[in-house]
Amino acid sequence: MGGETDYRTAEKTPISFWLSEPKPVTLSIYDKEKKLIWTTSFEGKKGFNQYRWDLVAERMKSDYAYFIHYDRFIKAGNYKINLTTASGMLTQPFVAIKSTSPYAR
Repeated sequence: MGGETDYRTAEKTPISFWLSEPKPVTLSIYDKEKKLIWTTSFEGKKGFNQYRWDLVAERMKSDYAYFIHYDRFIKAGNYKINLTTASGMLTQPFVAIKSTSPYAR
């Protein structure tokens, strides 16, 4: 597939957390150089919450015919995720690993 993403095997990564009350939540992903690569905000619910991230750091748009590089995924490496509410912030490091499609030849 020429190094392109194999969407047949793409899975979303669950980000799970518990809130004692409903409140706005911001999730932010930083690379090892502390550069923000992705963020989203939404209204968290009381209790168990789960956001399912597709690992897309940037969506590209183009009016050119046959433009195929629409999604830019995070690269393999070390990252950290921040969960921020009005009550404070939690930080968790994680590692994104390079995977191989089972359809690759």
